[in-house]
Amino acid sequence: MTLQNSIKALAALGALYGATVAAVPTANCCSLLEAALPGRILSIGSANYATVNHDFWSSTTVLSPGCIFSPTSSQEVARAVKLFTDNQCKFAVRGGGHSAVPGAANTNDGVLIVTEGLNERTVTNENSVWIGAGNTWGPVYDFLGPSHKAVVAGRYYPVGTGLLLGAGLSFFGNELGLAIDNVRTYEVVLYNGTIVHASATSHPNLHRALKGGGDNYGVITRYELMTNNIPDWIWGGMVYYNQSQLSQVEDVVYDYHVDKAVNDVKTHVLPQYGFNGTTNETINFSPIFYNGALNSTPAALQPWLDAQPYRNTMRQAQMVDLAREFNAGFEYGLVQVQRTFTIYADKEFFHDVWYQFQVWLQEYRHIPGFYGLHCNMPVTPNAVQEGVRNGGNVLGLEGAGSRTLSILYFGLTFNNLSDTDKVFPAFAKFVESMIRLAEQRGVRHPYIMWSYAGHDQRVIESYGQENNDFLRRVKQDYDPAGTFTNLVSGGFKLPARGY
Repeated sequence: MTLQNSIKALAALGALYGATVAAVPTANCCSLLEAALPGRILSIGSANYATVNHDFWSSTTVLSPGCIFSPTSSQEVARAVKLFTDNQCKFAVRGGGHSAVPGAANTNDGVLIVTEGLNERTVTNENSVWIGAGNTWGPVYDFLGPSHKAVVAGRYYPVGTGLLLGAGLSFFGNELGLAIDNVRTYEVVLYNGTIVHASATSHPNLHRALKGGGDNYGVITRYELMTNNIPDWIWGGMVYYNQSQLSQVEDVVYDYHVDKAVNDVKTHVLPQYGFNGTTNETINFSPIFYNGALNSTPAALQPWLDAQPYRNTMRQAQMVDLAREFNAGFEYGLVQVQRTFTIYADKEFFHDVWYQFQVWLQEYRHIPGFYGLHCNMPVTPNAVQEGVRNGGNVLGLEGAGSRTLSILYFGLTFNNLSDTDKVFPAFAKFVESMIRLAEQRGVRHPYIMWSYAGHDQRVIESYGQENNDFLRRVKQDYDPAGTFTNLVSGGFKLPARGY
């Protein structure tokens, strides 16, 4: 009998004998967990509870879990998940804590699993590295650097591993594709405490479903990531432009999408614009990376210098240094909200959407600490095809053909949660108006990227009906009890059939 059939049989037996357990109060769940795994629980009022519970990028995601569970092994996670399913205990899982979606990585009253103790980093002899789910990317790059290895993963030092379930833009995206397409193996704890390794040759449907399907199937405890070779030093840094230079920068951004990123896949640029409401200043400050042993700027990146940045930090550097530099200046623990949509790269639309966003931002510059961020992030045809070559994912990007896509990011930061009612609804309305404009102009692609989506954006629906049907079939095979829908209720969930 296959594992999938065994899982289904166990679920059927439970239903037959009335083994559907009424929900246990969270206090009881925490007590059961403490009894099973003593010393791993932080209770409300304990010394470190508040510190751990507030360790989130966005203050919107600080909730009130009934207790906090800090496992140090996959086996401890497995025992906990089985206990939660058996007793219908609500829970949530936090990796790096970098989501801005309330409830995606925390819970009110349930059990919060924090994965910082799952911090393994082990290089294999097969051009891969095993990393625990509690890692962030800065330490991973620091660990791999001496061996001249890197992984296709996050670009910012404190960001966690959750992007390996959603999509994942990286330094190496133009050359090697999305981060999800470079996960060789997911170690997954299923609803009944079973631990499986999902890869192209073992549980291949689950492997593919996790490449975009997020936390709908289990708790990921480890990832085996394919490694790629890098030289002793790579070329990278930041370029900065003031407001008077932005029209020229817009030309460079578009050219990068449709030419330079396509024709020199060693490049990576993250074009981003920032508006500071306090000073009423707007700049472009774009991270730049080139995977090559260079001592000067390559031709593919020369247009960024021709635009005459007022500051340029490009140099020979280590990846960990760039990950730290790129993150500098981004605040932690303030109100964060973000939304996104995707277009086919279009110069006129790039200009118009950024102009409209600047107009909108002016209306809220009086909000204390108000800051707006806008990014144009290319996904090239080669990046999409790398996903196909690596077994495929569920994002639905293959139909873009030879056209570069651009992930448009809109983010806001401000100080006080008391201002969310003023800002959040208007922000959502503005971004929806830009989506309608993209549709009117025929440049919109339906894809919504998980990592940058607002809480109410229809992420999984954007993958298309065929991929949604596949995800539901895999869900029935691996989570027939509905643990990761009903007990892990936050984040982006599979829609009902015929959504």
